[in-house]
Amino acid sequence: MKLLVDMNLSPRWIPFLLDAGCEAVHWSTVGKADATDSEIMTFAAANDYVVLTNDLDFAAILGSTHHRKPSVVQIPAEDLDPNVIGTRIVATLQFVQKDLEGGALLVLPFAIGPYPLGCSLRLPSSPALDCVLSWLAAIAQICWLQGRPREGFNSLFCRSS
Repeated sequence: MKLLVDMNLSPRWIPFLLDAGCEAVHWSTVGKADATDSEIMTFAAANDYVVLTNDLDFAAILGSTHHRKPSVVQIPAEDLDPNVIGTRIVATLQFVQKDLEGGALLVLPFAIGPYPLGCSLRLPSSPALDCVLSWLAAIAQICWLQGRPREGFNSLFCRSS
């Protein structure tokens, strides 16, 4: 799996992901620091990357383009240190690797606990895709803002085909 780490995540993610066996690059090494999210998505799609980000806007971009790729992994966490959450991120990425390779949105709201967690949606070719993705992004944002990831999402994993 090829990961493109967005500017809002530290370049310290790269050695962590490489050590875990992932192919990863930080956006700062392949693009302009002031690039728009749409430019990052276009680059990721053209080069078969999965976007790893803390930015909730990527789901909306994915929905508005009606494309299956690039896949997006959102980490709406407060502590984005790979030494703190990286092991769980990698475990979850490995768990849903086939979904991500086929086109998916994965939201990883973190809770205290040992389990991989998140919500993955395989992206269908459908005109309703933007509605589904907007709904998922809104739910993820609402849950994060309400602090619910720390209370009830410890082992949540849902998949839709």
